[in-house]
Amino acid sequence: MTKALLLVLALLPVQAGEDAPLVIKGARLIPVSGPDLATGTLVLRRGKIEALGRDVEIPWDARVIDGTKKVVMPGYVEVHGFRGMDRTNERIPSVPFVSTFDAINPVDPAFQEALRQGITTLGIHPGNETLIGGQSCVVRPVGVTTESMIVARNVALKISLNPRPGMSRMAHMAALRRELQEAAEAAKVAADKKDAEPDPRREPLLRALKGQLPVFIYCPTA
Repeated sequence: MTKALLLVLALLPVQAGEDAPLVIKGARLIPVSGPDLATGTLVLRRGKIEALGRDVEIPWDARVIDGTKKVVMPGYVEVHGFRGMDRTNERIPSVPFVSTFDAINPVDPAFQEALRQGITTLGIHPGNETLIGGQSCVVRPVGVTTESMIVARNVALKISLNPRPGMSRMAHMAALRRELQEAAEAAKVAADKKDAEPDPRREPLLRALKGQLPVFIYCPTA
């Protein structure tokens, strides 16, 4: 019989005021960053690992879980995905000002499925059918509001090299060059006019051009 697999959601948020530590005792521990422990103890406090090892002192106020015949390991990270959003793509080809934060549906069944798969952190990106799809967020698949799920908001700008329906790759790349050039020219004009406000619709793209915002590029073919 296959051993039961217990995925420790060590980075998941805990309820406010829940200061009592959680202890998993007697399990096989796979810390990934170090050697496996055939039998060990893991202490978690407020969602973070406090101690891990064979001879770990168990706090007096801890809630102890018997991990005998179970395996404890960190959760997986899904770096690029679209699950859990009401809408993955925009009709306008260039929308650097939008954010997936506004499209995440916390009660989407996809987040429960992610937990069942052992995924504890997800990068939620715009879809691959929008040239410049907007900004991505990192979330945990648990919570009743987007605010309670969020790990980091607007962490990267998504650019897709996948041509939109009815457009060739050459035309798609030409459109991308045009967007980048127009953004760079707008930034230069704003710099020359010290009292000029940058266009908020292009502001994330300007930060990307300056190296201040990472860019996540989807490229379907070599």
